[in-house]
Amino acid sequence: MPAYLLGLKPLPRRLPAYVGFGDENEAVTYIAEAAEGWRASPQALAWLATVVARDAPSPTPARLRRPRRK
Repeated sequence: MPAYLLGLKPLPRRLPAYVGFGDENEAVTYIAEAAEGWRASPQALAWLATVVARDAPSPTPARLRRPRRK
């Protein structure tokens, strides 16, 4: 859901035909209903961007990765 609110992922042109709890369709439907409120509060979007950046997993340096087994 944050990716949609922050403009990192485009919304589909049409709303989904069905919604499942916790699925991508639920996120799309929520954004269609709630985006106006989020956009009306730039501080809320700034907070969301900060939380997303803070909680994003950091990439593992190549030297620490385990080799793949064949």
